[in-house]
Amino acid sequence: MFCDNAYATPFRGSHFLKCCFVAQMTEGPRTPDGRCRCQVAEGKGIQERSNHDCGADANTKDENGLTALMRAAGEGHIDVVQWLVNDCDADVNTKRNNRETALTMAATGGHVEVVQWLVNDCGADVNTKDKHGLTALMRAADAGFIDVVRWLVNDGGADMNTKANRGWTTLMIAAKAGHIDVVQWLIHDYGVDVNTKDSHGETALMRASDSGRINVVRCLVNGGADVNTMNNDEETALMRACGRGQIDVVRCLITYCGAAVNTKNNNGETALFKAACRDHIDVVRFLVNDCHVNVNVKNKDGYSVTRLAADRGYYDIASSN
Repeated sequence: MFCDNAYATPFRGSHFLKCCFVAQMTEGPRTPDGRCRCQVAEGKGIQERSNHDCGADANTKDENGLTALMRAAGEGHIDVVQWLVNDCDADVNTKRNNRETALTMAATGGHVEVVQWLVNDCGADVNTKDKHGLTALMRAADAGFIDVVRWLVNDGGADMNTKANRGWTTLMIAAKAGHIDVVQWLIHDYGVDVNTKDSHGETALMRASDSGRINVVRCLVNGGADVNTMNNDEETALMRACGRGQIDVVRCLITYCGAAVNTKNNNGETALFKAACRDHIDVVRFLVNDCHVNVNVKNKDGYSVTRLAADRGYYDIASSN
């Protein structure tokens, strides 16, 4: 909560919050994180003041670059947001230190009413990016707020083709976070390209597989994701899942999606090798016993899985042929 009496119970009444924001905007004692203290209690006859009669600057920032408007937007207090903009001349497009805006924070919090008002009534820049290259749409997708995602795309003018710093798309972000409803909507309602790659050649399927998001994996494959496509290191989604020990995803990719099990990356390593190197023995045993993968294949250094298994004491694997 923004401000309370000695950091005790947060008060969320509109009138009290406005007083808190006025206190935050004026000079005075600050909390350790740079926010102004509001040493008042509820029901003490506090008089509402605007910035005009208290000399407050609505665009004052704390040490993190946060303004009162950003805090109100991030908490979803629409009446306080409107008051700060309409009565206190708060700048809707000012950015904090990490380049987030009030709109970005509202989207991250899933506050669709605040998002709509900032865009429609204030002209907030819907496609502005933070220091990671993330937009309000990407932030909403990462947090799983499907109503905010839908509105930003359908009515807010969000650019679906923009990418974050590492080439990540909105679909990749939602897939990695495991938000199946967002992923389904992006694929089936909007029609995004499920096989788009980031700067490392990774797809949404690889991100979901790496994170163990089995429902998202199924959705992406049903939506046309190429299960055997490779990234810049010539690794597949199966290799990523094996390297992370995501046994359920590994089973799904092989038995449900038809992933190739003996493909090699640019170091000559197979999915089995990736699992063995990281001691994911349940994945190793599944690949050997159920999928009958080649255990004698060697990487570019001449090292085989059987030798690796013997070195680590997995003699049942080492003796497999």
